[in-house]
Amino acid sequence: MIDIDFYWKQLDKDAPLNPACLEEDLFKIPQLQVKYIKFKTKENNILAHKEAEYKNLNLEKYDYYVNGLNENTKKKGWPPIKNKILKSEVDRYLDADQDLNDLRITIAQLKELVKNLEYFLSHLAFRYNIIKETLRNRRSNEGQSS
Repeated sequence: MIDIDFYWKQLDKDAPLNPACLEEDLFKIPQLQVKYIKFKTKENNILAHKEAEYKNLNLEKYDYYVNGLNENTKKKGWPPIKNKILKSEVDRYLDADQDLNDLRITIAQLKELVKNLEYFLSHLAFRYNIIKETLRNRRSNEGQSS
C-alpha cells in the first residue's frame, strides 16, 4: 500500500517559506533536494517492480483464461473456469480481472506520486532563484534607505 499521506505531511512541512528566515530556507534547499530525490528514486523503483509484476500476472491470467487451471494457478487458489473462453474474448476478462485492476490502480497511484515528487523537485530549483532574488532586493533596499 502506498503511504501517500506520509508524502503530503512531508510536503506540508517542507513547502512553506518563512519570510523572516529566507537565508536559512536558502541553505535548506540542497537538503530538501536530496530528501525528495531519495523519495522519488524509492517510488520509481517500486513503480518499476509493480509494472513488472503486472506484466507477469497479465501473462499468467491470459494463460489461465485461455487454457484453464494448471498446477501454478491451483496453488494460487484461482477457481476453475466453468466455460471455455474464446481467445477473442480474453481481453474482456483481463480488463475485468480484480487482481489486475488492483495492480493497475497501484501503478496509477505510484505514477501520480512520482509526478508530484518531480514537480516539487522542480519547484525547489525555482525556489532557490526566488529566495536569492528576494534577498538581493532586500539588501539593495536596505542600502538605499541608509
